[in-house]
Parts: sequence; structure tokens; C-alpha cells
Amino acid sequence: MKLERDASSALRGTYFNFICRQFQAGGQPAGVMVLAFEVTELVMARKALEGLPGSADASA
Repeated sequence: MKLERDASSALRGTYFNFICRQFQAGGQPAGVMVLAFEVTELVMARKALEGLPGSADASA
């Protein structure tokens, strides 16, 4: 997903992990709770490590 992450007006690739859970009230479905966690830095770090010599993906 591309988002404007600062005041530069530049769109940048952004990664999220989502969790969706149904919640109940009185034993009946009452709605859905959605949590989103921005994980762009984790994804970029993993991609950088995967490109290093000696990593499992680099040698395959």
C-alpha cells in the first residue's frame, strides 16, 4: 500500500499486519474489531537481510 508518510507528499510503500476478530455482546455477534500494525521497517530489514551473501534466500 502506498501512503504519504510525512509532509513530503511522496507516496511510499507501506506494509501492515491486520488482525480481524468478531466480538459478541450477550452471546450474539455484535461487530468486528480490526487492528492494523504498521510493519514497514520490519519488512525492509528482512528484505535487506535476505539479500546478504550467505543468507538462505541468497544462496538458493
